Amino acid sequence: MGEVIVFTKVPERGYVKTKLQKELQSHVVEELYTALLKDALEKLGDYTPYVAYYPERKQQMLWTILGDRNYIVQRGKGMWERIVNVFNDFYRMGFDYVAAVNCDAPSLTKGHVEEAFALMRDNDLVLGPAYDGGFYLIGGRGLKQGLFEGAEWKSRNALETIAENARKQGLNVAYTERLRDIDTPEDVKAVWESQKLDKNGKTYEILARINKQIG
Repeated sequence: MGEVIVFTKVPERGYVKTKLQKELQSHVVEELYTALLKDALEKLGDYTPYVAYYPERKQQMLWTILGDRNYIVQRGKGMWERIVNVFNDFYRMGFDYVAAVNCDAPSLTKGHVEEAFALMRDNDLVLGPAYDGGFYLIGGRGLKQGLFEGAEWKSRNALETIAENARKQGLNVAYTERLRDIDTPEDVKAVWESQKLDKNGKTYEILARINKQIG
């Protein structure tokens, strides 16, 4: 049995995607992040995914945005510790496989998660590489804190470091398709030009407008 988790910050104005705020107003960035989150949850709706959110004190704000869903708070001092803690929470619930995705890769589809679960049958760790050197998906049957040793969140070698740590632990590693997540104005341009967006999604209209603003 497997479970899907969507990791997110609470979409609070001024606190999400701060690199985009160099060229865009904070309320526009908040609107984009909210759309990315809602689209990710809609695409993965068949899995009834859990929303792993941070920070805990903003839970009411998130519930107002998303409504009645399955929620779990991210606990820990840093991103790596929070990921491990959430995974361990689900293993204690009895789930054999867990796939966690970030909400900021607009080209993510249900098919990427299906592929990840298929790969988990023969591999210990599955990673979805992002173009910036990080990852948009991580899944497996167990995560240990040492898996992230030496890896810096959102650094260009984060994925490579994690994969190498996994191999040192004797784990088999597999990969899904590489996707681009949105952190910078350059990412917005690249995602838009890739033409891999769902035109029916909430993100599409916002990116069309933003792309003209930063053009």
